[in-house]
Amino acid sequence: MLSDDVKEGTSVKVTWKRDRSVHDYTTKVLVMQGDIVGLSPVYEDGEMILFEDGEVTLHIGEKDIFPNVKILVVDYKGMKIYLTYGRKEHHAKKYIRKYQRFPVNKSCNLNGYQAKLFDVSANGFGVICEENYHEGVWTELKIKSVKVFGKIRHKSEVSTGVYYYGCHVEEAPANFTKFVRDQETALKAAQMLNAEMQAEMEKEALETARMEEERARQEAEAKKAALEAARAYEDIIEARRQAEEREGAE
Repeated sequence: MLSDDVKEGTSVKVTWKRDRSVHDYTTKVLVMQGDIVGLSPVYEDGEMILFEDGEVTLHIGEKDIFPNVKILVVDYKGMKIYLTYGRKEHHAKKYIRKYQRFPVNKSCNLNGYQAKLFDVSANGFGVICEENYHEGVWTELKIKSVKVFGKIRHKSEVSTGVYYYGCHVEEAPANFTKFVRDQETALKAAQMLNAEMQAEMEKEALETARMEEERARQEAEAKKAALEAARAYEDIIEARRQAEEREGAE
């Protein structure tokens, strides 16, 4: 869970790794509803950054760090904001979840209405839609050829007329289980790719540092050689001068 000192207005650093580069952005918490956190938008060259690929890490306040988060863009009071979780599922001492969640962020159908599937796990799913349901209501989720029933365990209004539902699946059909495994595979592949990209970036940085060191060494040797040549030339001039003085004295 989020630390108690995190509140609306808290500064947030967003670290985005993609295409062999790392970018840091600063935003802030706009709204909090349970474990759902809304963040103010970040713009670059006049366009809102969507964070659709790569790896995103959030640094909220001084204590909360959330790696590999999925950010969803939603409407909030007439403006676009980011929506994500405020849970640290990798910290077992603070929060224990039996089944890991895997981000999806794809359009789906909930009880016949358009919705956005936020994430899935082996025994549930998180979905965002504009329809208002009560906790305890059974829902029917459809995405592609997958159909599964889930009971609403918790609900959050993430913006005016937009709701997030955490739904529990009691009996998961085979195609839903496969869909969850596919999301897990996709997440691991993305993490592996990011790790490989990070390793390649570090390798390139080390090679660049080595080349800079070699260049500096060569420049130092060239300067040393130039100084030695200058001294040798001065010695020759001095020797000639002394020889001329001796000849003049004779």
